[in-house]
Amino acid sequence: MTDSLSKRLFILDGMALAYRAHFAFFSNPIRNSKGVNTSAVYGFANTLLGILEHERPTHIAACFDTSVPTARHKLYPAYKANRESMPEELSFQMPLIFRLLEAMNIPILRYEGYEADDTIGTLARIADGTEGFQTYMVSQDKDLGQLISSTCFLWKPGKRGNDHEVIDLEKLKEQWGIERADQVVDILALMGDSSDNIPGLPGVGEKTAKLLIGEFGSVENLLSNTDKLKGKRRQIVEENGAMATLSKQLATIDRNVPLTVTLPDLVKKEPSPEELLSLLQELEFRSMQAKLFGKKAPEARKSPLPADDLFAPAPQTEQPPLEALSAPVSGARQSSSGQMDLFEERHLKTVDDFRHEYIIAYTAEARSAMVAELEKHDSWCFDTETTGLNPLTDNLLGVAFCAEPHKA
Repeated sequence: MTDSLSKRLFILDGMALAYRAHFAFFSNPIRNSKGVNTSAVYGFANTLLGILEHERPTHIAACFDTSVPTARHKLYPAYKANRESMPEELSFQMPLIFRLLEAMNIPILRYEGYEADDTIGTLARIADGTEGFQTYMVSQDKDLGQLISSTCFLWKPGKRGNDHEVIDLEKLKEQWGIERADQVVDILALMGDSSDNIPGLPGVGEKTAKLLIGEFGSVENLLSNTDKLKGKRRQIVEENGAMATLSKQLATIDRNVPLTVTLPDLVKKEPSPEELLSLLQELEFRSMQAKLFGKKAPEARKSPLPADDLFAPAPQTEQPPLEALSAPVSGARQSSSGQMDLFEERHLKTVDDFRHEYIIAYTAEARSAMVAELEKHDSWCFDTETTGLNPLTDNLLGVAFCAEPHKA
């Protein structure tokens, strides 16, 4: 399925990834020091950086919807009418996601009157017709299954880090019980799609829809052979034939968006260091900043946001390159965050030069005593010890608490 010599086009379903990231942290959102929710930006960035690091795309783009009604809305005004408005905290983060993509020099594709799926479908069609291209659609949207081909795959992000699934043509056929990818549309037309408010046929679910398309091959052939159906099923199909036809139109991705870019325009470029660093500092994504820049970070441009803005830049600290995190270094110590602080031993004192009392609370009694001690103080601090720097995949090893100097 993969070929190191192929050109690898990754197409991000931008809004779907933003929603996914926002709700992945819904019960425990990531917030900056001002209390502002940055979960969607963080999750989006984490997925993007994982793809860039592990998948090595040669071409990349991010596709988004616009607020302008599409042909589907004009055909069926109730299309997607059941969707709730975007959560306010996610809406606030969308400009930051666009800034992230711009800083990464990743093209943002939005075309009025078309959905992101249409743009993805058009790009995939062009890449399918271009020798040497493999296309990966980054989304969990089942509708995109209709676009899968021998050179186009659905790259479904997983729940944790790099845990993802690639759906190729054979896996799609197996999952849907079909012979061709375009039959995904026929199944959706019969069963409907509540997320998009596509009506489908009343009383027909996924199982029945798959059986009917497995037997008749398409909605059109089904409607032409209702005499082969029996009882209630025949009645439903005959009375709702127009609804099935409409539903198929709504579910079909338009692969003829008038794009203003060509495949060469999507060649992956290097990020803009100053813009990216400035944004990461505003968002206070320090571990991400360390991973990308280490000690080679350029001087960030002054933030365009006012100093008292909710995303005021965090103070910049020197952090080591990623490779320094994987192995001990002579004359270096490792902090609780997993970062390496390089130093000359003769210039710094060690913990043994100071009075200190460090207690490990191994037992329940010791932990209860620690809690009682902390409750005596108006404030205290804590630090976590983890197996790495990725909050999505790494494990917690312990927590250190301190309420007074040299005692923890």
